[in-house]
Amino acid sequence: MTIEPVTRSEAAAPAVSGGPLRLWRASQGPGDPRGELMVGALALLIFFLGFGGWAAFARLDAAVHAQGVIVVAGQRQVVQHRDGGVVREIAVVEGSEVITGQVLVELSGGEIVARERSAFAQLAALEAHKARLLAERVGLVEDLDDA
Repeated sequence: MTIEPVTRSEAAAPAVSGGPLRLWRASQGPGDPRGELMVGALALLIFFLGFGGWAAFARLDAAVHAQGVIVVAGQRQVVQHRDGGVVREIAVVEGSEVITGQVLVELSGGEIVARERSAFAQLAALEAHKARLLAERVGLVEDLDDA
């Protein structure tokens, strides 16, 4: 790094009485990171001074006011079917009192009936497969997989 004098005209500085103003400037060679380090340090200083000023003078104890309703936890209950489905009929309205065992919602049976029929068809197929395997083991029928 070298230090070079700079005259007032080069620096475009205001006129100062007492002769030409001399400023000293450090010229940097290639690969010298001092300029970037100074810019980074200046940016960090500005950030932390700005944040510190904000933290010193900002009001953090302000609150938001809003209206609300307090509902007792035992008053409302979530009702959920374990399998799900399509609601066919809702037998109560909001705010009505219900008793234990009262039907609240009736589900459509179409999807459940279809699942039941599918399960019975799978059961019948598995029972037929079991019977065939037992018959093969006893030797009543020959192995059909080889044919």
